Amino acid sequence: MAAERRFTDTLSDMREGALRETLRFSEAQSFCRYVNTYKNAASLVFATRVKQGDAFEAVLDYHDVAGSPKWGDHRAILKLETTPAWDEWIAHNKKPLSQVDFARFIEEHIPHIAEPSGAQLLEMCATLEAKKDVKFRASTRFGNGQHQFKYEEEITGTAGAQGGQLAIPDGSVLGLEPYRGFGVLRVDARFRYRIANSGLTLFYELVRPDDVLEAAYEQLTKAIESAIGSTPVLYGAIDRD
Repeated sequence: MAAERRFTDTLSDMREGALRETLRFSEAQSFCRYVNTYKNAASLVFATRVKQGDAFEAVLDYHDVAGSPKWGDHRAILKLETTPAWDEWIAHNKKPLSQVDFARFIEEHIPHIAEPSGAQLLEMCATLEAKKDVKFRASTRFGNGQHQFKYEEEITGTAGAQGGQLAIPDGSVLGLEPYRGFGVLRVDARFRYRIANSGLTLFYELVRPDDVLEAAYEQLTKAIESAIGSTPVLYGAIDRD
């Protein structure tokens, strides 16, 4: 037991004088500035993509290949955070909504939609909300990228029903910022629908959103590599188990 205590004391003495600190950052510029301030020839940055979130971890006192092993106690971690706008669109992706709920979602998120125009989308939303009680019969897809729905509307005080048509675009182009502070990227969305029991259900389907995140991560990795110069960026993670 006494020998074990002496060995522990020796380890503690060896670590005295070393900077033992972990700094956490939420944006890349500050992360790179810190790495550039404290890095040395042995420093490494690890790029990791895991279920818990995308991140970059700099180990500033990493092992010196030509010398003795180091403790790796001085670290800087950049944890990437997705934006609220990205999270909202992902949360509702492929989620069936009633006409009214779909219209309200589109209205609330028009600032994120580059195409079609806001005026065209507002007109579509107003029509969807106004025709929430009609009976839909069929739909037709046209070459101009629109779906046209035929419906019948009961007219108060008259016998029978009056027919009408409703057009919505085939899809839209979104401008979304995947990570905080990253910048806006293009995300394509396709509008989908179902007609059941004369009712209309609408939803959208994002086109390969995981690929958009992957592209954003790759762009950010290259930007960090450029900013920190000779310090290597490796794809991997330190196993602390």
